Amino acid sequence: MNSQTRTIDAGFFTGRLALPKLLVMFIAFTMLLSPQLVMPAYASGSGQITVSINSGPPNSNVDVYVGGSFQTVTTDGSGTASAVFTGLSDGSYYPVAYVSSGGHHTYAPTTVNWSPSTIDVNNQTVTRSITLRPVYTVTASISGIPAGTQSLSTQVNSVGMGSYGSSVSPISNPGTSENVTIEDLPAGTWNVVFSADSSASSTLQVTVGSTAVTSVSATLNPTSQLGGVVRDNSGAPIAGVAVSITGSGCSGNLCSSTTDSQGQYLLNGINANTFQLNLSKTIGTTEITSYRSVTPAGNTLNVTMAIGSASVTGTVRSEASNNPVVPGARISGSLNGLSFSTLAANDGTYSISGLDAGSFSISATKTDSQTYQNLFVNSYSNLVISSGQTRTKDIYLTPVPTGSNALTGQVTSQNGSAPLGGAWVNLSDFTSGVSRSTSADGSGNYSFSNLPNGTYWVHVNSSDYQYQSRRVVISGNATENFSLTSLAIGNKTISGSVIDSRINTPVQGAQIHIWGSGRYYSATSSANGSWSVGGVVDGNYIVNVNPPQNQATVYESPLLPDISVQGSNVVRNIELRSVVAGTGRIYGILKNNVTHEPISGASMSASLTGAWSYNIEPVVTNSRGEFSFGSLPAGTYTIWAEKDGFVEIKLTNPEEDAEMGSGGGGPLVGEVDLLEGEQAYLAAKLAPLVTGNASITGTLKTSSGRLLSDQWLWLEDSRGQWSGSVISDENGIFNFVNLSPGSYFINGSVQGLGSTQQKVTVTNSSVSQDVIIRPLGYITGRVLDQSGNSVPCAVVSAYRKNVDGTRGSLVSADQAQYTSSNGVGSGAYSLSVPDGNYYLRVSQNCWNNSEKVIVDFASAFWSSSSASGTDLPTSEILVQAGQTVDGKNFTVSANGGQITGTVVSKTISGTAPLSQGKFVTITVYKNVAGTYQPQGFLSKWTSGRQNGEFSINGLPAGSYKLKISDPSNSTRGFETQYVGGTSLSDAEVFTITAGRRIHIGQNELVNKVPTGDPSSVDSSQLTPSTQDMIEAPSTVESNQTITVDVGQDMAGEWVSVWAHSTPTSLGDWVQVGADGTVTATVSEALPAGQHRIVVQDIDNKVVGWTGTTVAASVQGTSSTGGLARKSVSALSNIGTVAPGLDSPVLVSPKKSSTSKSTSGEEAESAAVLETDQPNLWIFGGLAALLAAGLAGGVWLIRSRKS
Repeated sequence: MNSQTRTIDAGFFTGRLALPKLLVMFIAFTMLLSPQLVMPAYASGSGQITVSINSGPPNSNVDVYVGGSFQTVTTDGSGTASAVFTGLSDGSYYPVAYVSSGGHHTYAPTTVNWSPSTIDVNNQTVTRSITLRPVYTVTASISGIPAGTQSLSTQVNSVGMGSYGSSVSPISNPGTSENVTIEDLPAGTWNVVFSADSSASSTLQVTVGSTAVTSVSATLNPTSQLGGVVRDNSGAPIAGVAVSITGSGCSGNLCSSTTDSQGQYLLNGINANTFQLNLSKTIGTTEITSYRSVTPAGNTLNVTMAIGSASVTGTVRSEASNNPVVPGARISGSLNGLSFSTLAANDGTYSISGLDAGSFSISATKTDSQTYQNLFVNSYSNLVISSGQTRTKDIYLTPVPTGSNALTGQVTSQNGSAPLGGAWVNLSDFTSGVSRSTSADGSGNYSFSNLPNGTYWVHVNSSDYQYQSRRVVISGNATENFSLTSLAIGNKTISGSVIDSRINTPVQGAQIHIWGSGRYYSATSSANGSWSVGGVVDGNYIVNVNPPQNQATVYESPLLPDISVQGSNVVRNIELRSVVAGTGRIYGILKNNVTHEPISGASMSASLTGAWSYNIEPVVTNSRGEFSFGSLPAGTYTIWAEKDGFVEIKLTNPEEDAEMGSGGGGPLVGEVDLLEGEQAYLAAKLAPLVTGNASITGTLKTSSGRLLSDQWLWLEDSRGQWSGSVISDENGIFNFVNLSPGSYFINGSVQGLGSTQQKVTVTNSSVSQDVIIRPLGYITGRVLDQSGNSVPCAVVSAYRKNVDGTRGSLVSADQAQYTSSNGVGSGAYSLSVPDGNYYLRVSQNCWNNSEKVIVDFASAFWSSSSASGTDLPTSEILVQAGQTVDGKNFTVSANGGQITGTVVSKTISGTAPLSQGKFVTITVYKNVAGTYQPQGFLSKWTSGRQNGEFSINGLPAGSYKLKISDPSNSTRGFETQYVGGTSLSDAEVFTITAGRRIHIGQNELVNKVPTGDPSSVDSSQLTPSTQDMIEAPSTVESNQTITVDVGQDMAGEWVSVWAHSTPTSLGDWVQVGADGTVTATVSEALPAGQHRIVVQDIDNKVVGWTGTTVAASVQGTSSTGGLARKSVSALSNIGTVAPGLDSPVLVSPKKSSTSKSTSGEEAESAAVLETDQPNLWIFGGLAALLAAGLAGGVWLIRSRKS
């Protein structure tokens, strides 16, 4: 066996090979002979570089290299030393320093962005500070190298740091086994990839930091091929498509191919089952790309690129005076899974080709070619493209403002002891769009020039030092120095394994993220599921896991407890659960919430909580509004429905809180907790969109009068409820239609230009209203705790102030910056708003109730007189167009209390969960100066899809009362309930102290009681859309008490039951029981024969109807009309009469159904019942007798009119 040993420096610090001592000496000698190299020779001159060494091992030798020379210096007891290089000629130098032991580096430089900067010497003295940190060595024994391999390559990448790391020099003509040494790795976790040409590879994950040298072994595994054809949507092959694989799915650099004239490609060197496939095609000046995760079933994979024949052309101009063209602007967009990009020519013109039909989102950017800073604010538009169309679209970019100010400073280690060369410095202004970055030079100095007046955030970061940020107001030249605190490097590890708990197998490719003690660590689970991070110091850590991406398997994301490292290594195993097709089903019916009619043709979609990428095919409701999702695994599902003319059911009476009901985010219709194999029934509802004959039409333009095309506008009513959206056309014209009378706000925002929120009052006619985009105003400040640290999940919201001084709708919200390590962060927020008057509120809105929430603070409004805010809005903030209002700061404390509870519906037969689609509001009243006043911003809502549960968080200390009400304002709604009383005056008082939690248990709501006698609808209103929306016996007899299944979604509501064709009452108002049923007594007045059982709601609207046959002394059987329902509870509905009304309903236990009518009978019944003509029955009594004695059904004898 041919075995060799090679030594490779990982080059972590340089992005290239690090330089072992002998190699540096060789380069130094070579540079003496080759002055054209980047680093100048050590030649006679007047320049001088002083290299200061920090954080080295005490009393140790350090080799320092500058240009073509090196010195060995000895550190003192604190690990510092200095080396002076004199007589340097002008040029750029690259100082480095190492501590070596046993033939390996043990300390190497710390730099930012993994790339040290050079020093320019121009006849002056320059100081460079080098901070050392421990580095480690990995020795790897590689086997399985195929004979004849020409090159064995090794690549080292830091886990969690993207592409940071280094490629190392390949080994030419290796043997069948090799011993490779990799040096200069800082503590941490690394992916090491060994590749033999494109025929074999192996990937190791190595954690270093506990010992000086870590030994590992790897066996190379053969790679595979993949081929196929790339076609367009028509099926035609596409030539000239570059096909490639990037990342860990490819061995070496040979996983690429270009399709031939037949669209064929062939890739070699594939070493993974799932990987990212990249497609790229150039048409004219347009670059078309596609990135997709694939898991080929074999060695063939055919793919489609949606390339079409449409195009967009135009000119890119500046918003500056005279609108000059902007050459070199990048125009990009996406459509049908493809990304398109091109550059504007010297005359500003551009062309994007290869577009298919669809909605094309397009953006334009322009950056400085040297600094890569934005020169213009990005522009965005939305275009609708037809097949083969050539669309003209001129683009206008707003210049990022410049000025004559400069900001300079120095970044040093703590107490200014040493400059931090290479430190990253970022400067940004929320309002103007100015954002720039730079690296400090060798002396730690940084500078920004040409800055306009403004308030900036300056962020500074240097590897192994605590991040720091600062607010800086610039109205002239300014200086800001930063002193960073060093972070300790630990010697502990956190490790574990990731397994699939469903099948108990390891999971490869899971991303583990760990925060705490001022550090961030990450790792990726290996093939055996193991993972590890090193260099950990004692402290508490937050841990999260992202399941493997770009794989066919989908996993549920778990919530993990925190990790505490105290003096020893920690092992934390993580369980993911894979999601596979199951045997469960969610089915049901989608109804109109007002008319009870089924909604057909609605698009229904479902998602599995915690596993959003699990694919569930959407379905469309049939003519009866029915839907079904099959083959579902156990879990919690969220169900959506979409249909033109319908909206999600939301609160419609938010007088006590203008924000309530504004957080729906789509037509959500239900949530279902599904057990394995369960068949779950969902009664879903949508509300009809309230429409009218009015419209708002106008033109969207800038303040200078330029028309704005292809921009999105949205409409809200006076309560802040969504009322529709449009896109301005090519001439800037927009049109909102089908509006009912009322007040509306037209909202719009155009990147770089500003926004608008214009009020319009609509009557029954069309209204013309042009909309002007004006510069945005800004409200900025900070949210900090009483110790001056940022807090988690702090959200600052701006509410428009109404004319009468009350709080209006929510306009803007932003989450304050938070850094989880020791709570250190800026706490900064920035709200962009149209000009107007606003109230500000801070609240805490965390994504879950985990222990990660370390500060639970109370909500409050900003106040000019109190840093901790007030309970009610008292101080308004005036914002003018283009103005920044700064310094609106909040100080919060951990005093937020909580009240939780559940709301249920009370029926005569017990309590029932809130009906699906039913909403109630919980209004909070607080004792303010002896009077209980509503606290709208604390109020909440709950619904059937939340199981009636509510949680009121962030309560300041004080005394509270609660009111639970139905906001629908309908006769079918609930009676208002004051918790613990009958009115606000005698309601129960809940006293909240700092951090107190109160659970008030179950609160029963009673439906409103009818105030008049029931009234029958005309038979013509019994339409096919409501047929069989209820269940009743298919055969009944006179005076029989029957059970009618109305549906559990109506539990607690009052209904009336009738028999048609001639409407006959079967009793007075009756309340629907917890199981969704009512009882009624068949009237003696009904003749034998065929009839319809009809149920009407309290508004006398038809809930549903079904056919039945009256036959003397016949036991009834249930007719389902073909509508499958979820099983109801075993509770018997004993029924009750509405209080204060006559005609009590007889009570009877619910009878079980024993059989169903045949489909033929149902069809015949439907055919008869759909006519408005009375059915003439002959020998009705004989038919009844036959029905009692003849098998196979009822013989119907009738005559028809000719």
